[in-house]
Amino acid sequence: MFVHGDLILRDSLREMLVTLRYDPPALDEIIPFPDRTQLAQWLAQQTVDQLNGMVDLGFPQATTGFPAIRILLADRDEVDPPIGGIISAGASGLFPNTHDLERGSLFRSTWRVVVLCENATLCVWLASLIGWWMLANRDGYEDEGLMDQKLGSRDFEPAFEWLPTFVFMRAITISASHYDTFSRQFQVPSNIVINNPGIIIQVPIGTPIGIGQDGGTVGGIPIVPGPGRPPGTPGTPPAPGTPGTPGTPGTPATPPGPGGYTPIGDPYTHDAQCD
Repeated sequence: MFVHGDLILRDSLREMLVTLRYDPPALDEIIPFPDRTQLAQWLAQQTVDQLNGMVDLGFPQATTGFPAIRILLADRDEVDPPIGGIISAGASGLFPNTHDLERGSLFRSTWRVVVLCENATLCVWLASLIGWWMLANRDGYEDEGLMDQKLGSRDFEPAFEWLPTFVFMRAITISASHYDTFSRQFQVPSNIVINNPGIIIQVPIGTPIGIGQDGGTVGGIPIVPGPGRPPGTPGTPPAPGTPGTPGTPGTPATPPGPGGYTPIGDPYTHDAQCD
């Protein structure tokens, strides 16, 4: 949201003139007698449209009638934090998964409320009314975003090159701090699923989580081990083996030899024994 201080002041000062037109006794604490009587008579002679038309934004033009009250921006400077800083963030009330992120910066601005009149006395009294009204409505300005207000006033010399006639000018200055921000929305999951061996937990966004060998905690509450992971798919049975190769035939047995005798001793020196 952007705070438009010039629009806030314009609407407020229009309300001031109309209020004092219908409630002249309010002048008693601002303007001394007999000037307040003359000022009350002058206000009564103006229509509501005329009073509203006296207060406007920007410099007066060649067709501007007097008296006139003009609201000008004197300066506007960024203070702190830097532009783009996060002002606030939170969940949307309507959509739990939608979060609002607000970014912006703090500015210090000064506006000049310039009173231009052909009558010097009327110029002084109108400037006094504006200063009194700003003090009386300080809380209201804060509600609309103008914080840390400071008031001041000064006179200006007429600028003959752009004013159609000689006028007296007095300005009331008001400085205030205000945040100018913009919002963005982003989507987030409604929960986080954490898989650990033997543990499956679901927790809302933002819950502190600690995982350890013993299961850990969620928001300070111990985690109870779960049923574990599902069993795997059974394996494929082995294929049948290849039939073996027939063995090599064995060698046939050797037949026994023919009968004979066993010599005993030396046949030339001993007798032989026949089988």
